[in-house]
Amino acid sequence: MTNFFQKIGFYASLLTIIIINVCSPIFGQHADISFIRISLEQGLSQSIVLNIIQDSKGFMWIATEDGLNRYDGHEFSILKNNPYDTNSLSYNQVTSVIEDSTGELWIGTFNGGLNKYNPLTKQFTRYQHDPANPASISNNIVRAVYRDRAGTLWLGTDRGLDKFVPPDNDKSKATFIHYKLYPGEPIMSTSNRIRVICEDRTGTLWIGTDGGLVKFAPSISEYSEPVITHFQHDPENPASLSNNLVRTILEDSNGDLWIGTENGLNILRPEFQQNDPSPQFERYYHTPQNANSLSHNAIYALFEDRDGCLWIGTNGGGLDRLNHKRTKFTNYRNDPRDQTSLSYNEIRCIYEDHSGVLWIGTYGSGINKINKARKKFLHYRSDPGTQNSLNEDIIWSIWEDADSVLWIGTHGGGLNKLDRKLNRYTHYLADPQNPNSLSSNIIRLIREDDEGYLWLGTHGGGINKFDKKTGTCISYRHEPDNPNSLSHNEIRELYFDRSGTLWIGTRGGGLNKLTPEQAKSSNPVFTKYRNDPGDATSISTDFIRCVYEDRDGLLWIGTLGGGLNRFDKDTETFTYYRANPGIPNNLSSDFIFAIHEDRHGMLWLATFGGGLNRFDRLT
Repeated sequence: MTNFFQKIGFYASLLTIIIINVCSPIFGQHADISFIRISLEQGLSQSIVLNIIQDSKGFMWIATEDGLNRYDGHEFSILKNNPYDTNSLSYNQVTSVIEDSTGELWIGTFNGGLNKYNPLTKQFTRYQHDPANPASISNNIVRAVYRDRAGTLWLGTDRGLDKFVPPDNDKSKATFIHYKLYPGEPIMSTSNRIRVICEDRTGTLWIGTDGGLVKFAPSISEYSEPVITHFQHDPENPASLSNNLVRTILEDSNGDLWIGTENGLNILRPEFQQNDPSPQFERYYHTPQNANSLSHNAIYALFEDRDGCLWIGTNGGGLDRLNHKRTKFTNYRNDPRDQTSLSYNEIRCIYEDHSGVLWIGTYGSGINKINKARKKFLHYRSDPGTQNSLNEDIIWSIWEDADSVLWIGTHGGGLNKLDRKLNRYTHYLADPQNPNSLSSNIIRLIREDDEGYLWLGTHGGGINKFDKKTGTCISYRHEPDNPNSLSHNEIRELYFDRSGTLWIGTRGGGLNKLTPEQAKSSNPVFTKYRNDPGDATSISTDFIRCVYEDRDGLLWIGTLGGGLNRFDKDTETFTYYRANPGIPNNLSSDFIFAIHEDRHGMLWLATFGGGLNRFDRLT
C-alpha cells in the first residue's frame, strides 16, 4: 500500500491543534469585546479613577484619589501635592480635569479648590476659598469643572455653581460669580452640592445636584438674571425624575437628555426640555427577569461614542451598552475567571480617545480600555446566579437548527437550548423517574434528521431521539438480552449518509447501522458490525471515532487503534489501512479523529500523534 498517504509537515502541526480543539470539550456570560486593564502594576498612582481625558497633544490625563496621572501610552508621570511648593497640585484627590483652548488644564479637587496647570512650565496655579474674599471660589470641594462652547469655565462645588471670570490684566486677579441654585435652601444644604454640569445644543446648562436636576439658562447680559428651573422626584408622578441625586448627564446626538441618578436612568426628550410645564421623564430600571434591561439602578457615568452607542457606567452592575434603537442593554461585568473581562463592577467615568478607544475608570481597579475595532470571541458560560445561562461549562457538541437555535451538548448539564433571538436558555436533564427524559447528562454528539428530530449520542446512555417540539426523548440502549438492540452505550460518532441511514460509532461495540425505516419502528433493529479476528473483511477494531461518506457513496471509518476502514455497502465488507513505520507513504497513525474530502476527491485525515494525512483514494 504505497503512495496512498502523504503527510503534511508544517500544516499538520498547525491543524492538529485546531482538530484537537474541535474534538475536545470546550471549556467555556456574554462579552463581545475584550478589556485591557491598566492599574497599579503598570504605574497608575491609585486604583480609584474619577475622570479621564485626552489632551490636544495625545496624552491621557487620569484623575485619581491620589494624584493626577499623565499617561503617554507606555509610562505614567504622576503629579501630586508638595507641601513645600505652592506651585504644586493643591490636593491629591482629583475629581475632574479638562483642557482649555490654550492647552492648559483645569483641575477640580476634593478639598483643594480649583487648579490650573501649565504643561510648559509644569506649574500649578491655585484658586481656593478665602472667607475674607467674597469673589473667591465658593468652596474648596470642586466636583465638576466644565467649559462651555463660549469658553466660559463653570465649577460645581459643594456650595453651589461658580462662574470663573479671568483677570482683565496681569495685575488683577481672577474672580468667581456665585449662583445659588436653590435660593430657599441654606447654603450648607446638600441640594447645593453639584456633581455634574452639561451644556445642551441651545446653550442651556443642565446641572445635577443632590437635590435634583436643574436647568440653568445663563443671563444674556449683565443686567439680566439666569433662569433656573428645577426638576425633582415626585413619588406620585411616574413621569417625574426617578431620583433626586443626579450623578451624570449627557445630551446625545439626537438631542435627548440622559440623566443618571442614584436610582434609575432617565431620558428627557427635546420637546420637554424647553419650558414645558409638565415634562415627561422616561425611566429605565434594572429588571431581574429581563436580561436586556439595565444591569443596576445606580448610574454614575454616561457616554455616547462616535458610533452613536450609549455607554452606561453603574455602581455595582458593571458597564452597560445601549443599542442605537435604545431598546436593549448589553452588560459587561467582571468575571474572575476571565482576565479580559471588566476588572471591576463600579464605574466612575467613560471617555473615548482620538483613535476610538474607550477608557473606563473604576472605583477600585484602575482603568479598563476597549478597542472597539478589535472584536473577540463571544463567551457563553455557566452563571450559577441565573437560570438564563449555560448550566455547564464543559461543552462536547453544538448543533444549529433551521431556526438558528443552538443545541449544546454538555458534560454533566444535559442538553442546553439557546434561542439567540430571545437570548433565552432552556435546559433538558436526565430524570431517572421520567422515561421520556434524557438517558444521560453527558451529551457528546448532536445530529438532526430530515424530520427535525435531534439524535443525541451520550456517554453511557446510548442514543436519544429528541423531539424539539415536546422536549421529550426516546432512548435506545444496549440490552444484553436483545440481539437487535444497540451494541454499546458509549457513543463516539453519529453520521447520517445520503440515504438517511444513521451510522453509530461506539467505544467498544463497533459500528451500528439504523435505517430510516427502522428509526420509525417502536422496536428498531440495529445492524452491528464488529471486529472478528478470524475475518479479514470485518471492521479492524470495535473502537470507532468518525464516519464519512465520500462522493462515490463509499463509507470511511476512522478508528481508535485500527487505522482507516473503507466499507462497501453492497458487499458489506471492510478494507482497512494501517500505519506501518517502515513504509514512508503509509498511514502515519492508527488513531483517526476526523475525515474530510476536498474538491479534488482527496481525503484528509486528522490523526492523534501522526499529524495530518492526505489520502488519494483512487491510487
